[in-house]
Amino acid sequence: MTEVILADAVDRKLLAEIQKRMPLTHRPFQAIGDKLGMGEQDCLARIERMKTSGILERVSAVFEPTALGYERSLFALKVPASYRARAIDEIMAYPGLTYLCERRDPFSLWLTAWVPPHGSLAQLADRLHNATQAEETLVLSAQRVYKGTASTAAESHPWLEAAHEPGGGRRPNAAAGLTQIDARCIRALQNDLPLLEMPYAVVAESVEMSEEELFAWCRRMEQQGILSRLAALSPLAPEESRARLVVWEAPEGIMEATGSHLARLREVLHCVRRPIFPGWPYGLFTVITSDSESLQETATRMQALVGTLPFLELPQIHLYRSGRLHLCDPELERWWSQSRASS
Repeated sequence: MTEVILADAVDRKLLAEIQKRMPLTHRPFQAIGDKLGMGEQDCLARIERMKTSGILERVSAVFEPTALGYERSLFALKVPASYRARAIDEIMAYPGLTYLCERRDPFSLWLTAWVPPHGSLAQLADRLHNATQAEETLVLSAQRVYKGTASTAAESHPWLEAAHEPGGGRRPNAAAGLTQIDARCIRALQNDLPLLEMPYAVVAESVEMSEEELFAWCRRMEQQGILSRLAALSPLAPEESRARLVVWEAPEGIMEATGSHLARLREVLHCVRRPIFPGWPYGLFTVITSDSESLQETATRMQALVGTLPFLELPQIHLYRSGRLHLCDPELERWWSQSRASS
């Protein structure tokens, strides 16, 4: 994870401001500078320094994929060692992939992937299962999140899911009214906002709009719950050095109580309920910041609350991809068109 090293208190205030929200105005960096008592050029120079040093990844729009009908899930694949390298290539070719790693477990390949409104997680699971010659594939969509939706861990780890209702929280018809202009705006605003005095003018020109029309579009998308905000984004932290993925086996009768107890523990950053399967009885997934000794202490404390619970740590061996979803991606659309044509 990138260590945050800021030059002074002004940098800290500026970082907090631009991570909160970028103003929708003709000269946003001037507006931010006026608010913080600095000049426009000083504001731009400081943000450029933060990007160069790795504190910031980019300044861009943050959209809500589920509001557009997208759906995601965590998948676990049990792939023979002899075919694992080929399987990784097959998985990496999927345009909706945001996370892929190898873990020390018979289910060795773990990934998070999105499907567009006209796709389905079941179809994606079948395609990945066959393409990777997996012995078994688990679709582990979040069923209930006990802790994590408001935590930095949930935002910065692409292999974690936000709160979804059973079935992924998908709204199948949410994107039915999406126009070509909407898609162009979404694609443009996902890109890094240029560090110029009038950055929105550049974006507006690229989508053949005026700035006023672009601002109106953004406000409309905010009202519809599609656009969360425009803001500075920090680099993704797929797994902090002391963060561990630990899964717990809890009987159905105490699953809810166990999830709630785990969520209250300080060292538990994230706790979510996922489906269980024959041969995979672990219904509670947690991300825990601890070493091996602290992990055992956590288990002991849990035993005092709900009794002895079998648990399994899933150490990460290798990270292959960690990124963000590109909405309205032509490559993703093409992949699904070809998938439908071949089925």
